[in-house]
Amino acid sequence: MLPNLNKVVETVLGPLDPAPEFKFYVEIDGLMEGAFVECSGMKAQRDVLSYKEGGVNTYVHKLPGRISYGDITLRKGVMFSIELWEWFTKGMENGKVKRRDFTIFQHSSYFNIPSRWYHVRNAYPVAWEASSLRTDSNQFAMESLTVTFETIELEDMGVAAAMVMTAIPAAAAALAVL
Repeated sequence: MLPNLNKVVETVLGPLDPAPEFKFYVEIDGLMEGAFVECSGMKAQRDVLSYKEGGVNTYVHKLPGRISYGDITLRKGVMFSIELWEWFTKGMENGKVKRRDFTIFQHSSYFNIPSRWYHVRNAYPVAWEASSLRTDSNQFAMESLTVTFETIELEDMGVAAAMVMTAIPAAAAALAVL
């Protein structure tokens, strides 16, 4: 039987710190978008169905129902691209919105490797917002896009597997330079 690789890494490095919330990347349609400064609203909630059984007056049965998800809001600094706006307005004329899958990579505080992947499926924009423009401000202009989606899947390959997954492309890139 193979040892748990996370336990092996923790034995060598000591206890691992939780992943920081400020270190994440978003990949949309295979392109890494590292410009987002905030990702909020990731939430899953199960409905609870109450069933009152006849003759049972001491409690109500609580049955698990469907899972629903909160909308995700992505915020980024205003740049030269209007791609988020174009995704939002796609389908304005005919109602055919463009659904996309995207992945949010949350990185660990070790070795710049992903600690968790959030795979968002069949997402489409429901709101776009720009920050206020003020002459007395020295803040960066921001835009936000809120998306709704059908499902989210979490993936955790473990520390050792993530290190290998990150090291292989880096090694291949280094060999390509030679």
